[in-house]
Amino acid sequence: MAVVLGLGCGLRQGEVFGLSPKDIDHARGVLHVRRQVHAAYGKLYFALPKRAKARTVDMPSSVAEELKRHVGMFSPVEVELLWEKPGPDSPRRKFSLLLTTRFGNAVAVNT
Repeated sequence: MAVVLGLGCGLRQGEVFGLSPKDIDHARGVLHVRRQVHAAYGKLYFALPKRAKARTVDMPSSVAEELKRHVGMFSPVEVELLWEKPGPDSPRRKFSLLLTTRFGNAVAVNT
């Protein structure tokens, strides 16, 4: 699914791993890229996409069908991570993610 989203919609790796079911707009045929999973100092966290800009990208019907199939086979998992920069005072945010590890964690961009 990661490859399909990357190639089919032009998403970066971290953006693919930060994708939530709420980011999918089947009616308009688009994906809303609102966050990415980023790593720093060995810790994962959510951050805005590159250049801190959310964006909307076209979603081909072939990608939409694969997403429907994927969600039917693998339920999204709610994941809580730090938001923006890891640190003791960083806020935490929860998002339901389409792609997670087999343990229900966010996927690290270096795996």
